[in-house]
Amino acid sequence: MRVAVGKYWSDWNHKDDLTTEQKFNVIEVYLGEKYRGKAGRYDHDIAILKLDRLIILKPIIMPVCLDKGYTFRLDQRLDAIGTVVGSGAIKPFGDASKELRVAWFSVRDFYSCFEKATITSDKFCTGSSNESSSLQEGDSGSGITFHTISEGYERYFIYGIVSSKKRTLNNEVDIFTNVTFHREWIDRVLKRIETELMEFIPI
Repeated sequence: MRVAVGKYWSDWNHKDDLTTEQKFNVIEVYLGEKYRGKAGRYDHDIAILKLDRLIILKPIIMPVCLDKGYTFRLDQRLDAIGTVVGSGAIKPFGDASKELRVAWFSVRDFYSCFEKATITSDKFCTGSSNESSSLQEGDSGSGITFHTISEGYERYFIYGIVSSKKRTLNNEVDIFTNVTFHREWIDRVLKRIETELMEFIPI
C-alpha cells in the first residue's frame, strides 16, 4: 500500500503535484480494536498507518491537531461548522473529482442521528439535503476538522473521519468516526510505534 501527502490532483502521477507531493510505503496498519467491517456496522472504523519514513513538513504539508483534553466538545457545540476536504464523486454514483474539493457541515445531535441512521457509539453525523455539499463515494477516510482558538493560538482540530452514508428519499446523513472517542487507543498505538522506533536509534 502507498499513500501520498501534498497532492491537489487525484491522479497519482499528475505532473502538477511533482513539486509538492511526498509518497510513502505503508509498512504496518493498526486497525481499530473492534473493527468488523459492515458486519459490525463499521464500529471502530479507524486505522493508523505506519510509514516507511518521516513526513517533511512544509507550508503546503502541515499536521492537524489531535484533541486529548476535550478542548472542543462536539456534543456541546452543535452549531459548529466542520470542514471536509476530499476527492470523492461530485454527485451520487458519479465519477471521482479530479481535484480536491472542500465542503462544510454542521454536527447533528447524536440521538436525532441515531433515529435516522442507527449509528454506533463511536460515531457522530452531519447531514444535508443539498447533494452538492454531501459526501460521496471516494470521500471515505477524509477528516472533518474544526477551527478553534486553543491556548491563544488559531488551530484546526480533527474530530472525525468519514465512515459511511445513510440515504433516504429526502435527506442524507453523513456518518463520521469520532476521533476523540478513540483517543486512548490512539495513544497506545503511538506509544508502541515510538517504542519500536527507539529500539533502532544507534547509540
